[in-house]
Amino acid sequence: MQNQESSFTVVPWEEVTLSNNYMFNKVMTSSPDLCRRFIEHLLHIKIERIDFATGEFTLEADAESRGVRLDVFVRDDSGLRAFDLEMQVANKKDLPERARYYQGLMDESDLKPDENYRKLKTSYVLFICLFDPFGFGLPVYTFQNRCDENPAVLLNDRSYKVFYNVQGWEKVEDREIKAIYRLILENRASTDFTGEIRTRMNYARHNVQWRQGYMTLARLRAEDREEAREEGIAQGERNAKLETAKNALAMGLSPAQAAQLTGLTQEEIAQL
Repeated sequence: MQNQESSFTVVPWEEVTLSNNYMFNKVMTSSPDLCRRFIEHLLHIKIERIDFATGEFTLEADAESRGVRLDVFVRDDSGLRAFDLEMQVANKKDLPERARYYQGLMDESDLKPDENYRKLKTSYVLFICLFDPFGFGLPVYTFQNRCDENPAVLLNDRSYKVFYNVQGWEKVEDREIKAIYRLILENRASTDFTGEIRTRMNYARHNVQWRQGYMTLARLRAEDREEAREEGIAQGERNAKLETAKNALAMGLSPAQAAQLTGLTQEEIAQL
């Protein structure tokens, strides 16, 4: 077996860019004003002040439900809006379902048992993707709930799901959003605001505690991937042995002969 220390590589903390969700977390949550303006640019809205922001905020309906860790969870000071920002590098083909689940948990965390449903906050789930999540070439995809029979009729449940395709930066008309896209994609600052983000990233790179946290997290994730890979290989080898044993039995070999051929136990052969 390959030595676990050399079976994976970690991008050095000094080379990590904003597209890394750990760096994204630290930049946004360590500077509420920067995070506020980041959301304002993406959504073309005005936010007076951020009341609450945290990195990898955990939401869970109950002990038997699947919990999620939101990259950056923000409420504005009005108490009427909530925002979840997610940096998404890999396309796992499950973003619509994840957005639906995240929004449901956000609503559950905001509404107290005795409160009216009208107290629900206007909620935004924002996925910033390094790929085109729907394949139509749009730089941004915004979804609200509409009536199938008449799309002009909105459900008006004040829930929004927005997916940003940074690969489509050339089609973006807004100068600041285009600059944000290019910063994420190319690590290049072209406006004062993206320059501020770059400065915050440099500050993060010199934070020893954050560097240690990044290395620990990266190592744990890589070891999880290695363990999953090894389990997959072992299961594949077992499936191949089972298939060989089935073929041997079909050809008239005895269970003992099939066991000797494949290395499976007599009990495993009997189960076939």
